[in-house]
Amino acid sequence: MAEIKSTLELVMERTKDLVQSEDEQRELQENEREKKARSLLLKIDNGRVKLENLPQTLEDFGNGEGPFIRNKLLKIVIDSLTIGSDNIKEMAVIENLMGNAGREEVDKFKDLFLEYERSVKELAGVHEKKVIEVLKKSGISGSALKPKVGHDPDWIVALAGMKNQFEARLTRIKDELGKRLGVL
Repeated sequence: MAEIKSTLELVMERTKDLVQSEDEQRELQENEREKKARSLLLKIDNGRVKLENLPQTLEDFGNGEGPFIRNKLLKIVIDSLTIGSDNIKEMAVIENLMGNAGREEVDKFKDLFLEYERSVKELAGVHEKKVIEVLKKSGISGSALKPKVGHDPDWIVALAGMKNQFEARLTRIKDELGKRLGVL
Protein backbone atom coordinates (compact mmCIF):
# COMPACT_ATOMS: atom_id res chain seq x y z
CA MET A 1 0.00 0.00 0.00
CA ALA A 2 1.11 3.51 -0.69
CA GLU A 3 2.11 5.63 2.24
CA ILE A 4 0.12 8.81 2.82
CA LYS A 5 2.40 11.71 3.57
CA SER A 6 1.53 14.77 5.58
CA THR A 7 1.88 18.24 4.14
CA LEU A 8 4.89 18.86 6.35
CA GLU A 9 6.59 15.70 5.10
CA LEU A 10 5.95 16.75 1.51
CA VAL A 11 7.35 20.21 2.10
CA MET A 12 10.42 18.83 3.88
CA GLU A 13 11.03 16.35 1.08
CA ARG A 14 10.83 19.01 -1.63
CA THR A 15 12.99 21.54 0.20
CA LYS A 16 15.70 19.24 1.58
CA ASP A 17 18.19 20.41 -1.04
CA LEU A 18 17.54 24.12 -0.54
CA VAL A 19 20.32 26.02 1.19
CA GLN A 20 20.42 29.61 2.39
CA SER A 21 22.71 31.92 0.47
CA GLU A 22 25.48 33.73 2.32
CA ASP A 23 23.49 36.97 2.13
CA GLU A 24 20.45 35.30 3.66
CA GLN A 25 22.57 33.78 6.42
CA ARG A 26 24.22 37.14 7.13
CA GLU A 27 20.85 38.90 7.21
CA LEU A 28 19.43 36.26 9.56
CA GLN A 29 22.46 36.60 11.82
CA GLU A 30 22.12 40.43 11.85
CA ASN A 31 18.44 40.13 12.75
CA GLU A 32 19.28 37.76 15.60
CA ARG A 33 21.93 40.13 16.92
CA GLU A 34 19.51 43.04 16.78
CA LYS A 35 16.90 41.03 18.69
CA LYS A 36 19.49 40.18 21.34
CA ALA A 37 20.54 43.85 21.58
CA ARG A 38 16.92 45.02 21.92
CA SER A 39 16.28 42.35 24.54
CA LEU A 40 19.36 43.48 26.45
CA LEU A 41 18.24 47.11 26.26
CA LEU A 42 14.85 46.11 27.66
CA LYS A 43 16.56 44.27 30.51
CA ILE A 44 18.64 47.38 31.25
CA ASP A 45 15.51 49.52 31.17
CA ASN A 46 13.70 47.13 33.53
CA GLY A 47 16.66 47.02 35.89
CA ARG A 48 17.36 43.30 35.38
CA VAL A 49 20.81 44.15 33.99
CA LYS A 50 22.78 46.86 35.72
CA LEU A 51 24.90 49.21 33.61
CA GLU A 52 28.03 48.36 35.55
CA ASN A 53 27.48 44.67 34.64
CA LEU A 54 26.96 45.38 30.95
CA PRO A 55 30.50 44.49 29.76
CA GLN A 56 30.28 41.12 31.51
CA THR A 57 26.78 40.54 30.15
CA LEU A 58 28.07 41.13 26.62
CA GLU A 59 30.93 38.68 27.18
CA ASP A 60 28.45 36.07 28.40
CA PHE A 61 26.87 35.85 24.95
CA GLY A 62 29.78 33.66 23.83
CA ASN A 63 30.78 32.66 20.29
CA GLY A 64 32.35 36.09 19.83
CA GLU A 65 28.86 37.65 19.68
CA GLY A 66 29.53 40.29 22.37
CA PRO A 67 31.21 42.92 20.16
CA PHE A 68 28.54 42.57 17.47
CA ILE A 69 25.71 42.89 19.99
CA ARG A 70 27.53 45.85 21.60
CA ASN A 71 27.61 47.63 18.24
CA LYS A 72 23.92 46.86 17.60
CA LEU A 73 23.09 48.13 21.07
CA LEU A 74 25.06 51.33 20.46
CA LYS A 75 23.28 51.88 17.14
CA ILE A 76 19.84 51.37 18.71
CA VAL A 77 20.62 53.72 21.60
CA ILE A 78 22.17 56.40 19.40
CA ASP A 79 19.19 56.24 17.03
CA SER A 80 16.78 56.64 19.96
CA LEU A 81 18.19 60.00 21.11
CA THR A 82 15.72 62.79 20.40
CA ILE A 83 15.45 66.51 21.00
CA GLY A 84 13.05 67.44 23.77
CA SER A 85 13.25 64.04 25.52
CA ASP A 86 14.96 62.94 28.72
CA ASN A 87 17.71 60.80 27.06
CA ILE A 88 19.45 60.19 30.41
CA LYS A 89 19.34 56.38 30.25
CA GLU A 90 20.46 56.36 26.64
CA MET A 91 23.45 58.57 27.38
CA ALA A 92 24.39 56.39 30.37
CA VAL A 93 24.38 53.31 28.12
CA ILE A 94 26.55 55.06 25.52
CA GLU A 95 29.01 56.21 28.16
CA ASN A 96 29.14 52.74 29.73
CA LEU A 97 29.70 50.95 26.42
CA MET A 98 32.32 53.39 25.17
CA GLY A 99 34.24 54.07 28.39
CA ASN A 100 36.25 57.30 28.48
CA ALA A 101 35.64 57.98 24.78
CA GLY A 102 31.93 57.91 25.55
CA ARG A 103 32.15 60.79 27.99
CA GLU A 104 33.22 63.16 25.23
CA GLU A 105 30.35 62.02 23.00
CA VAL A 106 27.81 62.17 25.81
CA ASP A 107 29.00 65.71 26.60
CA LYS A 108 28.27 66.73 22.99
CA PHE A 109 24.75 65.35 23.32
CA LYS A 110 24.22 66.95 26.75
CA ASP A 111 25.43 70.33 25.49
CA LEU A 112 23.03 70.16 22.55
CA PHE A 113 20.09 69.14 24.76
CA LEU A 114 20.84 71.90 27.28
CA GLU A 115 21.16 74.46 24.51
CA TYR A 116 17.77 73.34 23.18
CA GLU A 117 16.15 73.73 26.61
CA ARG A 118 17.63 77.23 27.03
CA SER A 119 16.49 78.19 23.55
CA VAL A 120 12.96 76.97 24.25
CA LYS A 121 12.80 79.02 27.45
CA GLU A 122 14.16 82.08 25.66
CA LEU A 123 11.71 81.67 22.79
CA ALA A 124 8.85 81.17 25.26
CA GLY A 125 9.80 84.43 27.00
CA VAL A 126 9.76 86.32 23.70
CA HIS A 127 6.37 84.93 22.73
CA GLU A 128 4.98 85.53 26.20
CA LYS A 129 5.86 89.22 25.89
CA LYS A 130 4.19 89.35 22.47
CA VAL A 131 1.01 87.79 23.86
CA ILE A 132 1.01 90.23 26.79
CA GLU A 133 1.31 93.16 24.34
CA VAL A 134 -1.61 91.85 22.29
CA LEU A 135 -3.68 91.43 25.45
CA LYS A 136 -2.76 94.96 26.62
CA LYS A 137 -3.99 96.39 23.33
CA SER A 138 -7.25 94.54 23.95
CA GLY A 139 -7.54 96.15 27.39
CA ILE A 140 -6.41 93.12 29.40
CA SER A 141 -3.46 93.68 31.72
CA GLY A 142 -2.19 93.13 35.23
CA SER A 143 0.74 91.77 37.18
CA ALA A 144 -0.92 88.38 37.66
CA LEU A 145 -1.32 87.91 33.91
CA LYS A 146 0.65 84.82 32.80
CA PRO A 147 -0.25 83.87 29.25
CA LYS A 148 0.13 80.31 28.04
CA VAL A 149 2.20 80.53 24.91
CA GLY A 150 1.51 76.88 24.04
CA HIS A 151 -1.76 77.90 22.38
CA ASP A 152 -0.26 80.72 20.32
CA PRO A 153 -0.02 79.68 16.62
CA ASP A 154 3.15 81.77 16.17
CA TRP A 155 4.74 79.95 19.10
CA ILE A 156 3.86 76.54 17.66
CA VAL A 157 5.41 77.43 14.30
CA ALA A 158 8.52 78.98 15.87
CA LEU A 159 9.04 76.02 18.20
CA ALA A 160 8.66 73.52 15.36
CA GLY A 161 11.21 75.41 13.27
CA MET A 162 13.67 75.58 16.13
CA LYS A 163 13.18 71.89 16.95
CA ASN A 164 13.88 70.98 13.32
CA GLN A 165 17.16 72.92 13.44
CA PHE A 166 18.22 71.11 16.62
CA GLU A 167 17.14 67.74 15.21
CA ALA A 168 19.39 68.38 12.19
CA ARG A 169 22.32 69.14 14.49
CA LEU A 170 21.57 66.04 16.55
CA THR A 171 21.50 63.95 13.38
CA ARG A 172 24.94 65.26 12.40
CA ILE A 173 26.38 64.36 15.81
CA LYS A 174 24.77 60.90 15.66
CA ASP A 175 26.13 60.32 12.15
CA GLU A 176 29.65 61.40 13.15
CA LEU A 177 29.61 59.07 16.15
CA GLY A 178 28.09 56.21 14.18
CA LYS A 179 30.65 56.52 11.40
CA ARG A 180 33.50 56.72 13.86
CA LEU A 181 32.28 53.58 15.61
CA GLY A 182 31.30 51.84 12.39
CA VAL A 183 27.77 51.18 13.65
CA LEU A 184 25.73 53.33 11.26
